[in-house]
Amino acid sequence: VIDTLQALYESQYKSTDDVRYDPNVNFWFQYPNDILRTKALTIIGDAKTDDEKMERIQEWVVNNIEYTSDKVQWGYEELWQPPMMTLSTMKGDCEDGAFLIMGLALNAGVDPDRLRFYGGYVNAGPGAAEGGHGWVAYKREMDDAWVAVDYSYYPDLRDMDVRKPMAEDMKYVEQWFMMEVSEFITSD
Repeated sequence: VIDTLQALYESQYKSTDDVRYDPNVNFWFQYPNDILRTKALTIIGDAKTDDEKMERIQEWVVNNIEYTSDKVQWGYEELWQPPMMTLSTMKGDCEDGAFLIMGLALNAGVDPDRLRFYGGYVNAGPGAAEGGHGWVAYKREMDDAWVAVDYSYYPDLRDMDVRKPMAEDMKYVEQWFMMEVSEFITSD
């Protein structure tokens, strides 16, 4: 699978500098997908609500996927991995973990209207590395507020009902684009 995806990337992009921005957003979420569905159902267990499903999926990804930069893993400055590729390697960077969270959530039956993938800028704090970041936003059930479901930068694993809404969370300061199940939306 990895060799096939690598060949696809190389034939499509021709460069080792930057591999991303395929307009077919479902390529990045892999929904529906029987393998991801089976994995997601194992992870969520007896969870009944979308909030519980998202908590369990995020916790599993944070605890099981090793953060590894694209440069170290693939030799590319930026390479977006679809969920199956991340599951195959059990490694990835911020957007890889976020795509995996999205793919697992969708295949677990979380309402697609409650999910978004964001690419943007986070407030890293003094002395921290700056740059782009990818994360999932989830519209929680209790109040329909969007909360971050982050794999790598700020992985808040508390219950959904105590998480700060993104509208108040000053760590997520700028969104360059967002992806929903069927749409890629750029932002000014």
